Amino acid sequence: MTMQLGYGQIVLVGFSRTLLAPLAAELPPGCTVVIEEPDIADKRDVDTLAADHPAVGRVLRWEYQRPGAMAALLRAEPSLKAARAVLPGIEYGVTAAADLAARLGLPGAGTAAGGIFRDKVRQRRTAAAAGIPNPEYEVVGDVHAAAGFLRRIGGRCVVKPSARQASLGVRFVATPEEVEDALRRVRDVHESLLEPDRGIASEVLIESAVEGTEYSVEMLVRRGRPCFVNVTGKHLVGGEFPVELGHVVPGLPAGDARAASLIEGTALLAARSGFEDGILHCEWIVDERGPVLVECAARMPGDEIGTLITLAYDFPLTAAYLSILLGEEPRLPAGPTGGAAIRFLTASEGIVEKVAGAQEAAHAPGVHAVKIAVKPGDVVRRLASSWDRAGYVIACGATADQADMYARAAADSIQVSTRPAA
Repeated sequence: MTMQLGYGQIVLVGFSRTLLAPLAAELPPGCTVVIEEPDIADKRDVDTLAADHPAVGRVLRWEYQRPGAMAALLRAEPSLKAARAVLPGIEYGVTAAADLAARLGLPGAGTAAGGIFRDKVRQRRTAAAAGIPNPEYEVVGDVHAAAGFLRRIGGRCVVKPSARQASLGVRFVATPEEVEDALRRVRDVHESLLEPDRGIASEVLIESAVEGTEYSVEMLVRRGRPCFVNVTGKHLVGGEFPVELGHVVPGLPAGDARAASLIEGTALLAARSGFEDGILHCEWIVDERGPVLVECAARMPGDEIGTLITLAYDFPLTAAYLSILLGEEPRLPAGPTGGAAIRFLTASEGIVEKVAGAQEAAHAPGVHAVKIAVKPGDVVRRLASSWDRAGYVIACGATADQADMYARAAADSIQVSTRPAA
């Protein structure tokens, strides 16, 4: 059913097909204004991308990632005061969307939470103050400080940027030489199509590595109270780069004590950060002590996790999220009706020569969708972040385990052949 929305009443901070595509049947033509950084709008050709989504009536170019940008934008564009909801389209739009919603008196994360969930250092401090387990960590400015932290820990550590996404710059280190290389690389990570030319300011964290099983919690929050929760299970690649290779929904059976602990920790982090309305995607590692916080984002989850939740619970997660930001009370499921899973495709470094098996995989048992992200002639890089994966398979099943089995089998049947680059 199409929502009753007028022209420009939805503001999307950062263009996102992940949000617009699931809402295609819900949003009337022209109801959405997309705010995009001028550099990014040009590099991504956002005007052309937006033309594929009738709900977008206007693309407004503005340097929204600068401090104070939303106050200046409202002075320059008073028509935005007619907005009924403000959503962050991407990770880098979270702070600006929270600020704009607060200035307009609309539901949103809240100004304080909008800053906390864009900064992994502030998350660590907020979690520590709430008694939520963190790994040991330190903000470091040079190799000497990072190597000293590694010596004090006496074991494997993780180097990461404080304000990035998609595992960019995240690396396990165990020797001073690896620390030096990781710090050099973490300062030089880029998302050419998602960051403005002036760059994105980020500190560098080094943390003790937590060995255990990874999960995430997706939580809808309305007026400061959780109203829907899901736990997602994860598969990661081994080695020095912790890239996610698969997700399973639901990730734990109903009544599992681990699920209760993960949900409790996420709710506590939401409360202590002052999070008001929206969605959280909170990542955890469970070891012998219980859940240890990895990081948390105040936006729709990536990696098609939203699609998995929609399939497994048989309800439109994205539409429920938008309803909350419109000040409404969405209809929510009592629990999952089945399982859903995604497996990502990988390939050896080099130049793609051939992709085989995709059509067969699309017709395999349980398969919901197959996406191939590379084609012959493309260059495949070392698997160091989520952006280096070659595609995915999504599958459904009567249970989460069955869905995971279907997704893995279909993904394994697809071959991406490469040759060494010259």
